[in-house]
Amino acid sequence: MAGSPFDIRSARPDEMPQVGSTMAAAYITDPFARFVWSSPHEYLRAVPLFIPEFAGGSFERGSAYVSADFSGAALWLPPMVHPNDEAVEKVVRDTATPEHLDDVLSTFEKMDQSHPQEPHWYLAVIGVDANGQGRGLGAALMRHAVARCDEEESLAYLESTSPRSISLYERHGFEVIGKIQVGAFPVVTPMLRKPRQLVMRRQPASSAAQQGVRADSTKRSSRPSRELSQLNARTLGRTSPVPTLPHQKT
Repeated sequence: MAGSPFDIRSARPDEMPQVGSTMAAAYITDPFARFVWSSPHEYLRAVPLFIPEFAGGSFERGSAYVSADFSGAALWLPPMVHPNDEAVEKVVRDTATPEHLDDVLSTFEKMDQSHPQEPHWYLAVIGVDANGQGRGLGAALMRHAVARCDEEESLAYLESTSPRSISLYERHGFEVIGKIQVGAFPVVTPMLRKPRQLVMRRQPASSAAQQGVRADSTKRSSRPSRELSQLNARTLGRTSPVPTLPHQKT
């Protein structure tokens, strides 16, 4: 029995064709993808060739996340893992709309230059098939990955290829850090996410122990003063009465 679409897992390398089909369905109206491949035939032919070269490292390292029914996927490259740039360029040169090729190659170059210098997770591709959109699956895929970024206290980076997607990324902590636009190519928006402090971060044992010692010390130090006060009150009661002020009730 198939699990819920919101059951997110890591895809195996041999499942790359299924994920390629998901991405082809998800990006069929994406401004970025359809500028690169204006012809429907070239688009459907190129995407399954492009994905393994651009994001194949995610499958090898267990960070190609998919829903149970393959209706959505998010391919993350870990720190220090990069797209196969030479192979990506070859696929693009062989399949892209010829009159767009110069702008496409220049855009990819500027995308590469926009990455942060520090080690970071890179969301190479995320997409949900049209039949699965509008149900929160994209958000579930994002949560699954950024939780790991928070645990590792790592930066995360992506390029939004559609203005409609920016709000989704912002809800998960990403911030716009620039804009890429070359010639007639649609705007690409680089976004960066800093790791969030975990809400329930375990307190170090040494700190907790120190607080316990301080609390216990405070209790012990206050005990003699209370006992001394009680002793003085009893002593005063035996020797002389305490004067009563006029406004006090006796």
